[in-house]
Amino acid sequence: MVLAVLASSAPTSFAHSKARAAPPVGGSPSEEPEEPEDTLAELSYVNGVRVVFSYSASSQDYGLFQEGRGGENAPIVRLPVGSMLEAYLDATPTSLPVPRLLLEEFREDPTPPDLEGRTVTASPVIARALAVPGSAARVSTVSGQSCYSGYYPYVDWHDSAVAGMAPKSYYSSDFGGKFRYANSYVYNCTPVGSADYLYARHRIYYRNVLGNYVKQFDGKVPPGGWQAKTKGLANHYRMVAYSDGWDSNPACGGGACKYTREGVFSSSPAPGPNQ
Repeated sequence: MVLAVLASSAPTSFAHSKARAAPPVGGSPSEEPEEPEDTLAELSYVNGVRVVFSYSASSQDYGLFQEGRGGENAPIVRLPVGSMLEAYLDATPTSLPVPRLLLEEFREDPTPPDLEGRTVTASPVIARALAVPGSAARVSTVSGQSCYSGYYPYVDWHDSAVAGMAPKSYYSSDFGGKFRYANSYVYNCTPVGSADYLYARHRIYYRNVLGNYVKQFDGKVPPGGWQAKTKGLANHYRMVAYSDGWDSNPACGGGACKYTREGVFSSSPAPGPNQ
């Protein structure tokens, strides 16, 4: 029998706006077309964390994806991050080349000094068994995220794990309008070893010139896993939607099926307290 991990109590939920039911557009989430992402770099670390930098040509938005396992590791990229290039340089050794498209990202800050001496490549960068950078906020290989852990030091919403938590969608229009980035973090507290369909799900959208929300990311977090995703660059109305594979049934697993979700709309990727 698989037992759920116990964690210290945390506030059930807070958010600075009303949440709307998901999905936000017609059809089921799996039926919605998803904007293609080209991989710029795929990085795996010795502590089990996987990090992917990506780019979507149609929207010209960049992506930063991190995933791992609860109790084993935590996100690699330290906060705050001023640009995707800065995040990449901070998370990789100087021996790795830099994806050319990261240099084309619009940045308000000057070119980082850490870029000096690095080679540049037009091909995707693939690296395995990387050492966890010393700059990472949490670098332990034996301890990491827990059921009620968050990631962002500043959030627009944080819903702690509760059995039966309903699907929700968060719209940037409820938080001030257009933003350059949408950031979402999910921890699936459902016990490790549970069925694959007991996933927690987060999706990121932007609103195009026709007024339609276009899906840019669709992540299913397996039992016992966590994911963090940042998507954006240009100012857009954005939205993040959450759901799960057990239809929010509070009786699933005797109440063990639950997940924590949090996020923030920001002017820079992976923001700090001052965005």
